[in-house]
Amino acid sequence: MSFFTRSRARSFAALLLPFALVGGTGAWWWLSHSELAVVVDGERVALRTRADTVAGVLNDKGIGLEAHDRVEPPLETPVDDGTEIRVIRAERVVVELNGVRRTVWTTAPTIGELLGELGLEPAVSAAPQSTPLDPTQPVVLRDATEVKVVVDGTERLFVSPVDTVGRLLSEAGISFDGDDEIVPGLDAPLSSTPTVSITRVETDVSVEERTIAFDTERREDGSLSRGVVRTIREGRSGLERVEYRVTKRDGEVATREVVSRTLLREPVSRILAVGTKVSNATSGKASWYSGPAGTCAHRTLAFGTRISVVNAANGRSVVCRVADRGPFVEGRVVDLSHDTFSQIANPSTGIITVRLSW
Repeated sequence: MSFFTRSRARSFAALLLPFALVGGTGAWWWLSHSELAVVVDGERVALRTRADTVAGVLNDKGIGLEAHDRVEPPLETPVDDGTEIRVIRAERVVVELNGVRRTVWTTAPTIGELLGELGLEPAVSAAPQSTPLDPTQPVVLRDATEVKVVVDGTERLFVSPVDTVGRLLSEAGISFDGDDEIVPGLDAPLSSTPTVSITRVETDVSVEERTIAFDTERREDGSLSRGVVRTIREGRSGLERVEYRVTKRDGEVATREVVSRTLLREPVSRILAVGTKVSNATSGKASWYSGPAGTCAHRTLAFGTRISVVNAANGRSVVCRVADRGPFVEGRVVDLSHDTFSQIANPSTGIITVRLSW
């Protein structure tokens, strides 16, 4: 029987049963043979043989080989005591590459070794390359796709056999949540996606206290000359608590939306009196006299009229109330009581130039 024809008629162990040893002849037979081991179909058996090569051992023991089987060491290798011969039977496996199937014979124990054996290493398997081959299951291969993933400020290059963006991210261990933006989407085909961009989106709530500006209320006042403004009540700012929803994209604030406002303190308006009175005005000389405090003398203005008096020399001003008549000296327009005169000039000056308005 040729060792290139596999025989299943007798078991491997039966083929290797030793011959009976008889007296001295048996001892000579035993000593003239090499002691080695053969492993076939996972069964390891020790034997003795006079064959001097691996091929001779297999032929001597009737161990047949098919064309695709592999023997280690090679058939032409010399044998000696301690040699171990391994017969790896080829299996028929269906290989699917990019949807196209073909059947191959292989002795590879794993998917990775099958790729190397068939010269398909640029292609990749959906299963890990360390996965043992199962002749009952097709080996599904796909041409690897090169994809750049931009995430967390870095660019990472991947070569993957998976078919969608979502599966690539899962395979690469890149985590994301429902708020993150992934372009293109998770279901996008990887074969037409050179770049995947992931934008981290975070939403948070912040609370701030903000001042509320007070309003200014202006009230017309006919007792005040036009252009005169007097504060009736000072204003006070209010205070509120504002809650915001803040959205960040890759750590940068993108939007800031007001969620709620809580009033902590009402603002108080400022009230101003604005003069509307149209005043008369004149200018001339003024002196002083010994009238009641805060009064003045004028030739024609009604008693009780309040007059604003401005010293033209220094800009000081004072208000007096008309309580007397005079002065009856040419060029003078008003006489001020001693205390009133003293507020805008030194009494020793005697006469000063003034501007009057009322």
